[in-house]
Amino acid sequence: MSKKLHHAFAVITAFVLFTVFSGAAAVAAPSPPASPGASVAVHPDSHRNVKSALAGHRHQHVCGAATRGRASCSSIRDLDVSGPLATATTVPLGYAPTDLQAAYKLPAATAGTGRTVAVVDAFDDPTAEADLAAYRAKYGLPACTAASGCFAKVDQRGGTGYPAADPGWTTEISLDLDMVSAACPLCSILLVEADTAAVADLGAAVNTAVSKGAVAVSNSYGILSSSSDSSFDSFYNHPGVAITASAGDNGYGADFPAASAYVTAVGGTTLSRDGSARGWSESAWSGTGSGCSYGAAKPAWQSDTGCATRTVTDVAAVADPATGVAVYDAADGWMVLGGTSASAPLIAAIYAMAGTPAAGSYPAQFPYSHAAQLNDVTTGSNGSCTVAYLCSSAAGYDGPTGLGTPSGVLAFAAQAQPSPSPSPSPTPPPPPSPTPSPPPSPSPTPPPPPSPSPTPSPPPSPTPPPVHAITSAADTVYADSSGRLFDVPAAGGLKSGPARKIGTGFYSIRDMHVTDWNSDGILDLLVQWKSGRVSVYLGNSTGLGYGPVIAAQGWQGVTLTVGKWSTSARYPWLVGTNSAGGLYYWANRRGTTVDTAVRIGTGWTGLKITQFDFDADGRADLMVRRSSGSMLLYRGNGSGAIISEARRVIGSGWQGFDILSPATGFAGPGGRGLIARNATTGTRYYYPVYPGRWGARVTLAGNWKDLAIAD
Repeated sequence: MSKKLHHAFAVITAFVLFTVFSGAAAVAAPSPPASPGASVAVHPDSHRNVKSALAGHRHQHVCGAATRGRASCSSIRDLDVSGPLATATTVPLGYAPTDLQAAYKLPAATAGTGRTVAVVDAFDDPTAEADLAAYRAKYGLPACTAASGCFAKVDQRGGTGYPAADPGWTTEISLDLDMVSAACPLCSILLVEADTAAVADLGAAVNTAVSKGAVAVSNSYGILSSSSDSSFDSFYNHPGVAITASAGDNGYGADFPAASAYVTAVGGTTLSRDGSARGWSESAWSGTGSGCSYGAAKPAWQSDTGCATRTVTDVAAVADPATGVAVYDAADGWMVLGGTSASAPLIAAIYAMAGTPAAGSYPAQFPYSHAAQLNDVTTGSNGSCTVAYLCSSAAGYDGPTGLGTPSGVLAFAAQAQPSPSPSPSPTPPPPPSPTPSPPPSPSPTPPPPPSPSPTPSPPPSPTPPPVHAITSAADTVYADSSGRLFDVPAAGGLKSGPARKIGTGFYSIRDMHVTDWNSDGILDLLVQWKSGRVSVYLGNSTGLGYGPVIAAQGWQGVTLTVGKWSTSARYPWLVGTNSAGGLYYWANRRGTTVDTAVRIGTGWTGLKITQFDFDADGRADLMVRRSSGSMLLYRGNGSGAIISEARRVIGSGWQGFDILSPATGFAGPGGRGLIARNATTGTRYYYPVYPGRWGARVTLAGNWKDLAIAD
């Protein structure tokens, strides 16, 4: 039979099946039937041995290899299975929805109503809705159509300007839609089609999926984790939404976006029926990805030691094409597909079945609090590596399968104490400022001369982090040359306790600030990276976790300081200067990202500023360090502006100091002061501050040279 006849027969078959199995549902109200269980009687596949039926088959990757900045889809097809079915009652090869629901104990008949799962893919699938209808009709699943509001397709901007079709990605789209349907027949589905396979386009599609209300977004594609990860990472930072990503299909090695700490990285297993109490067994699939992220810091909820950075994966599900799933696509008829493109949408659908994640939470954390609700996979490997568990399954956590595979949906349910704040889209960098005019330079008043450096003493060895990573505003937070982040707690009386490691992966930092960004009473860390990215790491009940991204890029030339610049504001604001010398504030009105920049001054080129209430009038001021070494005070009016007055010089000789950190409470309860570091010697000094004047400085122990210290 010719390929055209194959396709014609497939379309006719799909139409007939759709009419026979779901014609009534197509014209009824959108509410689905109470249970799709009738499909078991129509298709008695509960005892099929798929592994045996597919033994010896050939396989091929569906999409071409990933290139720099362009992703490949993570699906693999069985070359020996495709085409129309012999009869309307023929059972397709590959696992059916009933198989997957049984293997993972999914409440498919009751969970998911009213929740939308989005799948993000590249290029267009012109027959996506019809293909989905054929799949769901075959297995007796409730109809999911655009007319009923269950199914929707948009381009990466949320419109209908669909891109060109691509054969490989069309197959990928069919796999994604069918797997969401198989796991969660009652969920609504949103297909977002990126213009191309460029990660920037796919990332824009993720943003669109979130903006349209998806509670979970599946990403079945990847590129090798590399130094470019940071330029795309913000696309996947959506607190309150479950973002899943395929771990890859090329064996040991980490793919992005699975390597992002903002997502749930989904690995793959070989799924087989057996005679156990569960009725199924799983082992790590040899093709699944795993390993260490190139540069993403390890999330607070991940505690394995084999990777200093974020470890891939978190959880897993079926992906081996040798135990593959049945998929329908008009171009090829019924197929058997595998790859972590099968497991990622399955897990996304399970997140949706578990409930809508709390605003501000990171659902990637949920399984780590509910590991007992997962099937621990202890056999199988995906290659060779130095640290065995990163490429071989073992009891507990491992790289190929993470914490395990679903056993119901409880492992994917929200935690009792989610992070409190949502994270809107990043705010763009400030606009350029007009030609600057420098501030006046009154006569300086010198502070005490520098004291000699004491004998260097490195920070003590780290101990496990406390419940709150940063215990007080007087603590010293720093990152060393290995990217390890430490907190040195203030002990009172100008003393410090032992340093404690609270994070890894903190490389290429331009500046850091300790602040309670979301005003929840737990201190957070705002980090400005040399790449131009600005992000917040929120303190929580387990230490220090990921928070909002304030800017994805473009802030390389901005010098920031954090504080209560507005006395009426609930949250701290940013004040800073850009490379053109403009002085701005960025209002933080939600405890997440910031508003558009508001310019409040010009002529601030080459100045370093610090927010501190120097005169103790309850309003934050700006302490301004000039390149000449003079220190000026610009008093704030408490509502975002600077008081118009003659500039007041409050010191000189500060040209050697690169850090000036507010340290309220460092000398004791109620004590006010600043800690300054001499960049040349590495010595730090404590300067007490009384209302409107300095106290006698104190030389602090240790050599702090070449450390990135929170300012």
